[in-house]
Amino acid sequence: MYWEWRPFRDPDRFWDWAMDPHADLDHDTDLDLHDVRFLDRLVAAADRADCPHGEECCHILEDFTPRLAVHGSPTDVVALRAAIARAADGALPRVRRWAAYATRLLSYRGPVGRVNRALAEQMAADLLSRPGHTPPALLVETAANGRLWLCRSHTRFLYVSRRTGAWRLAAHSPLSDTDLRDLR
Repeated sequence: MYWEWRPFRDPDRFWDWAMDPHADLDHDTDLDLHDVRFLDRLVAAADRADCPHGEECCHILEDFTPRLAVHGSPTDVVALRAAIARAADGALPRVRRWAAYATRLLSYRGPVGRVNRALAEQMAADLLSRPGHTPPALLVETAANGRLWLCRSHTRFLYVSRRTGAWRLAAHSPLSDTDLRDLR
């Protein structure tokens, strides 16, 4: 059975879908679940071995978390931290793995201090990929006269300040020297 367009306007409909083994989501309907209102439900469903869509819920969490952790409002971050706390004690490894991933992403919101190559590689793996996916082939080198780490993966570029851990992500083309000047 395919769900009608926008079935999750009512968050209570979530469990109807999650526990129905024959329910499929229409194209992009999962994007409706990229909302803090669903964090608790997504974590709970991903942590249930008997949930037919548990793995899918975990993938939705993994896809949604980077944007929420990095660009979310203070209220969103509070909700994310609460979901992480519940997931950290989860029964299933996939939920605990997501909690560790989300915790690392939250740590990148502010300056992290000096960044060595290993931490730059971890940041790139977290910001350019998702847990459970094959990590992208990364090329890590210095940029801006050694001031930044440049982590490249296909057409995505992550610049990380070696001194502060501040970072900027670019897609499709590298940033110009002018754009990099502001990254301290």
